[in-house]
Amino acid sequence: MNKVFTPILASHSRTSLARGYESYQVLTFSGKSHVGVVSQQSVASITLCSADRAEIVISLDDIDQLESAKISVMPKGLDRVLSVKELSDLIGFLKTLR
Repeated sequence: MNKVFTPILASHSRTSLARGYESYQVLTFSGKSHVGVVSQQSVASITLCSADRAEIVISLDDIDQLESAKISVMPKGLDRVLSVKELSDLIGFLKTLR
């Protein structure tokens, strides 16, 4: 694997490319745990987008804990199924979304 891509794709990576794509873990007062990227937020709720693209709306009143997740929503092993060119294209695309 190319040295440039390894830190980006590592599940624990927090590179500047990942800014805006950090995953968060939410524990609710009802005991549910959710992990995803915050895709929307309002004065009343946040919406997480999970790894399987499900959108989870959580009322701010129901959030017991919100913390940076220790796992990534990027699919594990992605670096093994994409070519260097495809990884390069993916990084280029992600940069346009900032």
